[in-house]
Amino acid sequence: MFEKYTHTTVYTINNLVDFHPGDRSLTNKNTQKTVILQNPASFILLYLLTNCGVVIPQAQLVKIGWGDKNTITSVNTLYQTVLMLRNALSEVGLPRDLIRTVARRGMMITAEIQRTETESVENVEEGESTEEPVWPALCHPHQHPRHLLLHRHLL
Repeated sequence: MFEKYTHTTVYTINNLVDFHPGDRSLTNKNTQKTVILQNPASFILLYLLTNCGVVIPQAQLVKIGWGDKNTITSVNTLYQTVLMLRNALSEVGLPRDLIRTVARRGMMITAEIQRTETESVENVEEGESTEEPVWPALCHPHQHPRHLLLHRHLL
């Protein structure tokens, strides 16, 4: 008999769509419409969400999406990936302009972001599990990430 430990982080965007970085999925909480993102798009979305309200330079987004050692990914590839990401956001009910391009500076996301972490321990033989939610953090569209509010309520 052994225990299986699982740590899951979910980002809720505008109280409507859940982004699960672990399986790269965007799911509309009302319609259950789900879209699976490609790895680079998922990495870029996660980075933008965790840096809500901050303009991220294009070169940094290329590193996030394709890795530090990548020297062949062009800015055009980045823009194609962001286009696919915007299409996916739209498909699950979010506005396409959630990800904004800031001329000559980079890109940013402006949304209400709620991060929820869940830890579970499962007894593999008996199938029992317990879940312990961790305090979620909110990022409002006009709030700098250094001023994240921590809320004690559990979801």
